[in-house]
Amino acid sequence: MLINNGTSGFGSDDIFVARLNRSGTWVQAVRTGGSRHDYPTNIVMEADGTFVVAGNYFSSVAAFGAICFLNTGQETDVFVARLSPAGAWTSALGTGGPNHYSINDIALAPDGSLVVGGDFNGPYTTIDGITLVNADRAGTYFDAYVARLDRSGVWTQAMRAGSTTSDAATRLVANLDGSVTVVRYFTGSASFGTFTPRSIGGNDIYIGRLSATGNWTRLQQAGGPGDDGLLSFYQKDSTDFTVAGRIGRPTAQFGPFTLANRNKLFPNAYVAHHGSAVSGPDLPGFTIPNIITPNGDGLNDVFRFRNAPLTTVALHIFNRWGQQVYASMDYQQDWNAAGLPAGLYYYFVVPASDGTSVKG
Repeated sequence: MLINNGTSGFGSDDIFVARLNRSGTWVQAVRTGGSRHDYPTNIVMEADGTFVVAGNYFSSVAAFGAICFLNTGQETDVFVARLSPAGAWTSALGTGGPNHYSINDIALAPDGSLVVGGDFNGPYTTIDGITLVNADRAGTYFDAYVARLDRSGVWTQAMRAGSTTSDAATRLVANLDGSVTVVRYFTGSASFGTFTPRSIGGNDIYIGRLSATGNWTRLQQAGGPGDDGLLSFYQKDSTDFTVAGRIGRPTAQFGPFTLANRNKLFPNAYVAHHGSAVSGPDLPGFTIPNIITPNGDGLNDVFRFRNAPLTTVALHIFNRWGQQVYASMDYQQDWNAAGLPAGLYYYFVVPASDGTSVKG
């Protein structure tokens, strides 16, 4: 029997983790939580059978066995806790700011580090000494964030993204190269590192790639004039994934596909699949610039693709005499022609997924 620790009845929820064996028998159940609303959002399992649970808590004190820590504000803080195969809490930590701060997902990276993503409001939030400042300085709306926790329990990275209106990170998938795919929605004029997409109307969907070093290297956008959302995401690999959710009125664009919402009041459902990355220069949505102006004004300062494939891309740059002046086998969207005179240059782009080249 698991007993709820809440004292106020309605609105007081506790956390539980339970294990079901292959024959369908419950073999373990553990609860934890305080006097208010506490809940997990996702769980991953490490190689030794340890569960890592991530979630949010309203309670003034979070308790995981003998491990306790305080809520730093008046709203939700977040937690990451480990539960051994024997059902004992072996580690737990919490962090947060003065306002709402939530974890929406957790992913286990190949090196054993943990990546969490979610959203926060208020002017700022703090992740173990790393301060993230909300693009909305008043703190009314939410920004998205992604943070990384190493195996020893130290937060090593924390990055925010979004606009001055509401944004979030809902689903994370760890990739073999240490990067992480991040998906959800953004509104208005947003920033994801050097990427600055603008939503077509209300909420637009984004699918981004954040490198192991904390840089946004890919960003793809979908949506239309209405509010569009992503509710589920499945990734086979970094170029083959499927998304599902809802679209607003009147239409939403997914690369070359236009979906029409035929309901006058409510959203329609959608399922969209992204397959091979780049098959040639005429792929809809994938755009390579024909000019850069690296003058420091923040506009066209770097050679950056639009709707780049979520895979490794090699880039070679040649001058008019055929001499190679730049080469990268894993281009990070950061070439700014440093040290080169103004003039005409040629590019050669090779997506590693299939070896198809794009020239220009």
